[in-house]
Amino acid sequence: MSLDTELDWTGVDLSSGRYRVTAKLGEGGMGYVFVARDKKLQADVVIKVPRRNMLADDDFAERFPSEIRSLVRLSHPHIVKITDVDEHDGLPFAVMQFLSGGSLEDRKRDRDGEAVLANLADVLQWLPNIADALDFVSAQGGGLKSQTQFVLVNTSPESEVGENIAGRFQWDCG
Repeated sequence: MSLDTELDWTGVDLSSGRYRVTAKLGEGGMGYVFVARDKKLQADVVIKVPRRNMLADDDFAERFPSEIRSLVRLSHPHIVKITDVDEHDGLPFAVMQFLSGGSLEDRKRDRDGEAVLANLADVLQWLPNIADALDFVSAQGGGLKSQTQFVLVNTSPESEVGENIAGRFQWDCG
């Protein structure tokens, strides 16, 4: 098993060769994000992989695949579509729609690399879409547990990724 700091699936074929990982987009506290080419659909997709240390928690390891599968059934114009779930080298992963709008990191820096505040007009445009998507997820009721780790909101062309940590949703665009 490779260590978390060494995880880079760039160049790796997943799911019996269906997905070819082309680049590592980033990593965070919960895991890694890669872009891959879906050879069957001839489209780019995103691969999300949890960190091995997260999987050391038996509850998380058991919950991750089942929660991803439950999110597959969500169909809403402002929720990023999860299209597949599989495993590679002992790690589960989720495959989801790729949105080319860039990341929050891209938006919070100016051309000189200096930090900038979010544009109020952009935020006011995103908020109704985010609220609509969260309302939709909430209306799904008992099918989605309150411990769900991912809510993926497409605010076109941006996407919002929320992570439920200690009962609070934290957002990451990308």
